[in-house]
Amino acid sequence: GLPAAADRLQEFTHLDGLEVVEPDLVAAGDAELAIRVMLRPGLELIHRRVLGQGGMGVVYLVLDPRLGRRAALKLLRTPVTPTRVRRFRRETVVTSRLDHPCMPPVYEAGTTPLGTHYLLMRYVAGQSLMEILRERAEATTPSRREKERQTRELLHALVKVGEAVAY
Repeated sequence: GLPAAADRLQEFTHLDGLEVVEPDLVAAGDAELAIRVMLRPGLELIHRRVLGQGGMGVVYLVLDPRLGRRAALKLLRTPVTPTRVRRFRRETVVTSRLDHPCMPPVYEAGTTPLGTHYLLMRYVAGQSLMEILRERAEATTPSRREKERQTRELLHALVKVGEAVAY
């Protein structure tokens, strides 16, 4: 409801380097907060949630209302240093040159009007390796057959990752 939406607004107003254009409530079954942010003039995205974060940046799930598609938006994390900017730009160039079924294509990269470096790419739904391992650790003791199935699935996923990295 509305209190949950207000909490989300507080969370999303801390989007470093993105100009919050228009926070508004959108009817989506329950009241859902949609934060419109400007990536660059002419490209506003609707921020949905944080997907993950690491040493270099934070990745958000966003919606491009012009094209009606979800995307992953990576923003360079603060503090910004010349070394971090150089590494982020190198990652952007390398990622944009990859053409592999296991690697999401880059839609766009650049710098926001507020000076934050970004990488916009296709959103790929699924679980992270950390989530899969956590679920396995928390699960009740599976049968031998179930444990073998889970191990095969995990190995298959790791082989896919290895193939993508080797590419």
